[in-house]
Amino acid sequence: MSGQSPKKKPAQQRKPAESQVVSRSGKQANLPEDVQELLDVAPDLKKLPKNQILALSQTIHKVHSGPLPTPEDIKEYNDFIPNGAERIMKMAELEQEHRHRSDTFVLDVSAKEIRRGQNYGLTIGLFSIAACITLTVLGHPAVATAIFGTSLVGLVVAFVKTHGKG
Repeated sequence: MSGQSPKKKPAQQRKPAESQVVSRSGKQANLPEDVQELLDVAPDLKKLPKNQILALSQTIHKVHSGPLPTPEDIKEYNDFIPNGAERIMKMAELEQEHRHRSDTFVLDVSAKEIRRGQNYGLTIGLFSIAACITLTVLGHPAVATAIFGTSLVGLVVAFVKTHGKG
């Protein structure tokens, strides 16, 4: 052995997976795997020049909406966070449970408000009728008619406003 250390080979950089597509000139063109997936979905794009295909592929992106990440994202969370997938599922379940409790509470409060309004309306109506009968018996029919009329109009307006919102 000589005093020289053996030469190290340069580390090869990993290239993205590429596919071949035939360009208009008939030559093979290297395209990244995601672009090839795009061409598999929309084969008519193969008619375009390579630079246009690459420009199109750069503007397309995935969009996900929902209470949970995509399965691929969940797998990645699991790789970085111990029990990441389980924690995400637990968080989604707790959030759903909280939302259901909140919705139930809002519906209960709304039903109580409606019942209270109906009870107030009934009370006002009964007092109005009692006052009208008493005033009529005491010889004040004009005042009785005015009280009954205004009470009745007020109740009808309140009823229509409440039921007109739905």
